[in-house]
Amino acid sequence: GIMLKLDSTRLGLFAVSATFLASIASAHAVELRILNSWNEKAPLTKLVSNGFVEKLKNASNGRIKIVVSGPEVIAPFEQLQPVSSGSFDFLFTHAAYHFGSKGLGVTLDSLKSNPELRRKSGIWDIVDKYYQKQNNVKLIGVFPFGQYHFILKEGLSAKGDWAGRKIRGTKPYHSAIKSLGGSPVVLKGGEIYSALEKGVIDGAAWPNSGALNFKWYEVAKVRVRPSFGSSSLLILMNLDKFKSLNKADRDIILEVGRKHELAVDRESAQISKDEDVQLDKLGMTIEKLSPANYKKVSSSFNDTLWIFGKVCCGEISEKIRKIALESGLLK
Repeated sequence: GIMLKLDSTRLGLFAVSATFLASIASAHAVELRILNSWNEKAPLTKLVSNGFVEKLKNASNGRIKIVVSGPEVIAPFEQLQPVSSGSFDFLFTHAAYHFGSKGLGVTLDSLKSNPELRRKSGIWDIVDKYYQKQNNVKLIGVFPFGQYHFILKEGLSAKGDWAGRKIRGTKPYHSAIKSLGGSPVVLKGGEIYSALEKGVIDGAAWPNSGALNFKWYEVAKVRVRPSFGSSSLLILMNLDKFKSLNKADRDIILEVGRKHELAVDRESAQISKDEDVQLDKLGMTIEKLSPANYKKVSSSFNDTLWIFGKVCCGEISEKIRKIALESGLLK
């Protein structure tokens, strides 16, 4: 009888201890929300955002969990404000989607994709502080995701351009589109397939991976090369939420962001190569711009980014350009 009583006491203590430990664990659990500018089909969402979410979960031993929402909840061009105000905690996006809201990040597309040098040069910190001050968000990572290219329903003209055609592109692409006689049309990524299919547009500018997952090869025959620019994707975090976390969690988030930049830089290059192989098999051919036409596209794209930087953000943009030139980051 005494033995039984002791065992039941031990069991009771064990149950209390287990409950207490569970309550401590749950008290330290953090659930956050991320808003993605692209849907789950996009390779950049899978690699950058989903990869970040998974790595954050692993690095925190499952304590930090992130609920994912996409462009079906809030349109890509309207996503910065809800993250600035705290309706969402993270934003995975491109600065072109919030250029009107002091989107200094557009200038990063004219830099070489070297995550370590972007940080070491001080450019990363400048962009981070600017976004904190202007938009109440903290920069968590800048993720190089290959380069940009054009896809066309039909091949280049006899002159090697796309004169008279309607080409989808956000504002940073507009001068590159116009440089070879095209007319820019602003559309969300999810609308490109049907717009190509219906003839609303004759082509589209996009990072040089995505045509496979979005099945654009079904409605566009040609990829135009060489690629140009350098796609720089951002993960931003609501500054108030970031500050509200304990130091350990803040450090985990920043370290995952830093390491994930390097991983994305490596892996995105391979994604583009693998996609090219698949698109070749599916009959989507490659046509090359002449050196003169490529220079028009590439130069007009890069020049536009710095013009945008100056318009949106003044002297800070010039400071970034100067540092980029001195550190060998300028394309």
